[in-house]
Amino acid sequence: MRLLVGLHHLELGGSQLNALDLALRMRERGHEVALFGTHTGVPGPMADLARDRGLDITLVRHPLERTRPMLPCRPKVASAMTRLVRERGFDLVHTYEYPLALDALYGPQARLGTPLVATVYTMRLPRWLPRHVTLVAAYEEIAAKARGCGQRCLLIEPPVDTDADSAEAVDGAAYRAELGIDPGEVVVGIVTRLEPEMKAEGVYRAIEAVRRLEATCPIRLLVVGTGPSHEEIAAAAQKVNADLGRPAVLVTGALGDPRPAYAASDLTLGMGGSAVRGMSFGKPLVVIGTRGFSRPFTPATADHFLHAGYYGVGEGIPADDPLAEQIRELAADPARRAELGAWSRRLVVDRYSLHAAAGTLEGIYRDSVATQRRSRGELARTAVYRAVADIVPDAAKGGLRPLARRVLGQSS
Repeated sequence: MRLLVGLHHLELGGSQLNALDLALRMRERGHEVALFGTHTGVPGPMADLARDRGLDITLVRHPLERTRPMLPCRPKVASAMTRLVRERGFDLVHTYEYPLALDALYGPQARLGTPLVATVYTMRLPRWLPRHVTLVAAYEEIAAKARGCGQRCLLIEPPVDTDADSAEAVDGAAYRAELGIDPGEVVVGIVTRLEPEMKAEGVYRAIEAVRRLEATCPIRLLVVGTGPSHEEIAAAAQKVNADLGRPAVLVTGALGDPRPAYAASDLTLGMGGSAVRGMSFGKPLVVIGTRGFSRPFTPATADHFLHAGYYGVGEGIPADDPLAEQIRELAADPARRAELGAWSRRLVVDRYSLHAAAGTLEGIYRDSVATQRRSRGELARTAVYRAVADIVPDAAKGGLRPLARRVLGQSS
C-alpha cells in the first residue's frame, strides 16, 4: 500500500513519536510511506527526525487557529493534503489527533474517496467525529465509549520500541553529568509537551513538590519539553531555584532525542505515551492528570490505568497535595524504586510491543481500504456537531443534540 501519515504538529510528543515509529514499521513491512505535517511558523524537531529516518515529509504552514471557527476544517491544509494524495496516488491516509483528521475528512476523503484512519490520543473521543471513518483509541474504556456513540473505533495501546527505549540503549549517566547532576542525587523526570490544557498543571505541582520536599528529601526535577507554557513554567522553576538557593528544577527545553532524559531519571511523572515510555526505561512511575490527580503506578493500581488510560481527573488540588508525598516515598526507597522499575519494564515489553501494534495497524489499513466509503451524511453531521461544539457552552450542548439530530434526519 501507499500510505500517507499525518502529524498534527511537529513538536516532540508521544503522539508524534508513536506515529513515526509505526510509519517506520510499515515501511519495514514493504509499504510505501510518506509523512504530512503542519506547523505555525518554524517546523519543529519531528521534521528533522523524520528526514533522519529516511522518510519523505511534506510540510504545510497554517494559522494557529482555524481562520473561520464555524468551518469544520482548515481549508488550506485540507486542500494541500488533497493535492498530495491526488498527485502521488496514496491508497490511505492515517492522521493523528482530530484537527488533522477533520482536514483529511473534508479533503482527500470527501473529494477523492481516499480511505481515512484517524488515531486520536485524547482521553475522550468527541461525539462529532465521523462514524464511517476508522478511529483508533489508546485505551479500551475510551474505545468502548466511542463505540457506544455509534463510532467505528478500534484499539491500539500506545506502542513502544522497547529496544530503543531502554536504559541500555542510551547513556543516562553522561546526560546527568552534562547537566551537573551528581550520581547520588535523586532525579524526578518529566518529558512532556508544555501546554496549558491538561499538561502544565502537573508540571507546576511537581515544581511545588520540590519546594515542599527540600527540608526532608531534596530532589532534582528535570523538565524536558517545549510548548506554549514553556516561559511560565521556566519562570516558576527559576523562582523555586532562587528561593532554595540551588538549581533544584531544570527546564531544558526540547531534546531532539528525549531518551537520555528518561534514562537519567530515577523515577518519572507523566501521562499517556510519555508515562509508558518512562516505564520502558525501567523507571517507577507516578501518573499525573488534572484537578489534583496523581497516583503511583503499581501492581495494585495497574488494572485501573490499563483499562482507563494513564491519566486521571481529581476533585481539585488540595492544600496538602499528595504528589509531594508520593514522590518522597519513592525517592527515599531505592529498593522499592528498583522493584517497581523492573516490574514496569516487564509489563511494557509484554504488553506494548511495537511489533504487535504494527501488525494490528496493518490489518486496520487493509480493512479500511476494502470497506470504507464516502458518506455525505456524515460530513454534514460532523460539520453541525463541530459547530455546536465551537459556539455553545458545555452546559447547553445536551439540550441541542436532539435538535441537531432532527435537523439532520438521523438517529445519532
